[in-house]
Amino acid sequence: MSKSLHRPPGCHALALLTGLATFFTLTKPVPAAEPPTARPFAAPAAQQSKPAIETLREAHWLKYLPETITVRVPGDPNTVVTKPVAEATVDDLAFAAGTISRSARAIQRVASDLQTLHDLARDAGALGSANAANAAVLTIRGQK
Repeated sequence: MSKSLHRPPGCHALALLTGLATFFTLTKPVPAAEPPTARPFAAPAAQQSKPAIETLREAHWLKYLPETITVRVPGDPNTVVTKPVAEATVDDLAFAAGTISRSARAIQRVASDLQTLHDLARDAGALGSANAANAAVLTIRGQK
């Protein structure tokens, strides 16, 4: 029950979603005569010489795709499992990408606040080992 990703894609979540949307758009649609049912996608037998994930990576579609993703267990939102991407469902990918996107936005907010603190301290004339927060307060108060 691990919560870690082997290679966190960071800001590449959008590229992952775009690549997956393109991949699933290119798959053969269900004919109108058949009732729409959930069917596992299988490539023709002649193309199954290597796993689909490897084919996509070699084509440089998904070069930042992690080996595994973390997904919640249905019916138990407090339990997560690590699942190979090659075995992930469309829903698994959507939920994992959403979680990573939220984490990336949170990290970006922290980075932005750190940069703002740095800029305020520099505006006050702080250099090197000066306390950044004390200097930034001077800028905010208009004392520097």
